[in-house]
Amino acid sequence: MVAMTASIFLAVFSINLDMLIGAELAMGIPWGMFQTLATAYAAEICPIKLRGYLAAFASVGWGGGGFIASGVLKGALHLNGNLAWKVPSALQWIWPVPLALGCFFAPESAWWLVRKGRFEEAKATLVRTARQGFYAENEAEGYIAYMRHTDAMEKLEAKNGSWIELFKKGPTLRRTEIMIGTWIVQVANGNMITGLTVEFLKQAGMSTKEAFNMNIILHAMGIVGVGLSWIFLGYFGRRSIYLSGLISEAACLLPIDILGFVEKSDASLKATGGLMIMINLIFHFSLGPVCYSIVGELPPSRLRSRAIVMGRFIYVVCAIIFQQISTRMVAADGWNLKAKSGLFWVGCNAFCLLWAFFRLPETGGRSFTELDILFANKVPARKFKNTVVRDEAAEYGVQGKEAVDVVQDEKEAVEDVHVEHARNNQRAATHTLT
Repeated sequence: MVAMTASIFLAVFSINLDMLIGAELAMGIPWGMFQTLATAYAAEICPIKLRGYLAAFASVGWGGGGFIASGVLKGALHLNGNLAWKVPSALQWIWPVPLALGCFFAPESAWWLVRKGRFEEAKATLVRTARQGFYAENEAEGYIAYMRHTDAMEKLEAKNGSWIELFKKGPTLRRTEIMIGTWIVQVANGNMITGLTVEFLKQAGMSTKEAFNMNIILHAMGIVGVGLSWIFLGYFGRRSIYLSGLISEAACLLPIDILGFVEKSDASLKATGGLMIMINLIFHFSLGPVCYSIVGELPPSRLRSRAIVMGRFIYVVCAIIFQQISTRMVAADGWNLKAKSGLFWVGCNAFCLLWAFFRLPETGGRSFTELDILFANKVPARKFKNTVVRDEAAEYGVQGKEAVDVVQDEKEAVEDVHVEHARNNQRAATHTLT
C-alpha cells in the first residue's frame, strides 16, 4: 500500500509523458501483488462452503473498479487542461489507507502457519475466523491435524515447494497446466472486445457522450453479474458455469460480427452496444469470478502462492499481447475491422470452449485433500464431479491415526494401494500421517 501511494504521487505530479509512463509502471508492481495474494488468501482463509464465494469476490474489484473508473472518466470530460488526467489519478489516494488498515487487522492464513510448523497459532487463527463457539477444543485440534495430513501428503509430491515443482511430471504438472489454461481463458474468451467500448463505438459512428454513457452501463452490469455469480455458485458447479459462460459469450460475439457487415444505422449501433453490455454481464457472472474460485482451489497447498503468481504472470503477458491485437483491430489507423473483429473473438472463444470441455475439472465442494487424491489417481476432468471420495482423515481428525483416503468411481471397484506408489491405473490411495 505504501508503494501504491508513492506511485500515485508520481502520476499526479508528472511533468512529462515519460514520467507518467514510469509512474504507471511503478503502479503495476503493487497491483501485481494484490492480484495474486488476494486469490491465495481467499482460498485458504475460508471453509469449503464459502471458499468459492470469497474467491469470486475478487471479481468485484474489477467490475466495481471499472464502474467507478468509467464514471470518473465521464466526469473528467468536462475538465480542461492537465486537470482532466490529474484529478482521476489523485482520486486513487482514497483507497490505500482503508485497505491498509484492513490488511493490518486481517488474520494470517492457518494453512500457511501449518506449513511453517506454527500449529498453536494456526489453531488460534482457525478459531478466530469462525463464529464464537463454532469449534470445540477437540474439533479445532482435529481440523489442524487434518491440515497437517494434507500438508504431509503434498510433501510427497513437492518436497521443497520450489518453482521447479510446478512443472514436475505427474499430477502437479497437470494442475499447473489447468490453472494456466484457466487464466488464459480469461483473456481469450472474447470479453476483451468490451475493454475498448468507447473507442469501438466511436469508430462505429456513436457520439463521444453516448459512447461514455454506454461504457458506464456496461461496467454497471459487471457488478450485477458478480452478484448473480454468487447465486449460481450455490446451485451449479464451477465447470458448468464456465462452459455455459463461454457458449453464451459466443452467442453474443457472432451477432456483433454480423452487424459489422450490414449498413451502419442507429439501430445497429445500439444493438452492438447492447450485445457488448450482455458480454460483460455474462463474463462477470461466469468466467470472471469463477476463475478466481478455480485457481485458488487447483494448486497443491504448498505450491498455491507460487502457482497463482505463475498463472497470473502468464495472464498479464497474454493480456498485453491480446490488447495490442484488439487495439489494432478497432483503431481507424490500424486494421479498422470495427465490429468485424467479433469473428476473431468467436474463433478464440471456440478454442477456449474446446480446451475447457476436455481439461477443466469440477473443483467445487472438494477439500484440498480430496483434490490431491483425485489428481493423484488421474481422474479425468469430466469425471471429477461424480467420483466419490471418502477421506477418513477428515472424519477422525486425530494426529497419528492411520488416514485412509479412498477414491471410488461409481462404476469401478476400489483398490487400496500406497499413495506414494500410485500407478496409472489405480483408483485408490492410502497414506499414513506421521
